Amino acid sequence: DHYKASSGEYGLYFMFLTIGFMSGNFISGRLGNRVSTEYMVTIGCLTGVITVELLTASLFIWPNYPIALFLPGAVIGIAQGLAMPHAQAAAINAEPDLTGTASGVVMFLHFFAAAAASLFISTLYDGTFFPLIEIVFVLSTVALACAVFANAMKRRQTARMSG
Repeated sequence: DHYKASSGEYGLYFMFLTIGFMSGNFISGRLGNRVSTEYMVTIGCLTGVITVELLTASLFIWPNYPIALFLPGAVIGIAQGLAMPHAQAAAINAEPDLTGTASGVVMFLHFFAAAAASLFISTLYDGTFFPLIEIVFVLSTVALACAVFANAMKRRQTARMSG
């Protein structure tokens, strides 16, 4: 609505988001055995937080160009593609006896966060992109904080078991 583009144009722009996520998953698959899960999740989340800041800057600089929204969105997709597969695998493998439960909880939290974000964005909508940016920034920051916390807990558990 903001850019006054046709639905076909928006469809083409939304391809950037999908291609970004697919690229992140591809990179994640290629690096999966060479890089630790903790590193991939943290780097993916950190990339997401940084890219939200770049998204804000690009919309201030080029407010009338759709690419200013969708190109950083594609990079956020790459960040999610890096982090999500490893985060899901770590959650599911944390306790082998509870793999099914862990999978269900992870997917519930995923869909709950998406639904809550949609609710907040639509409630806060003021005709600009900034409610979207604020919610994505908050969720990206929470994801990064969770990754850092999980890494610290794993290091603590490893130290306790070895010492």
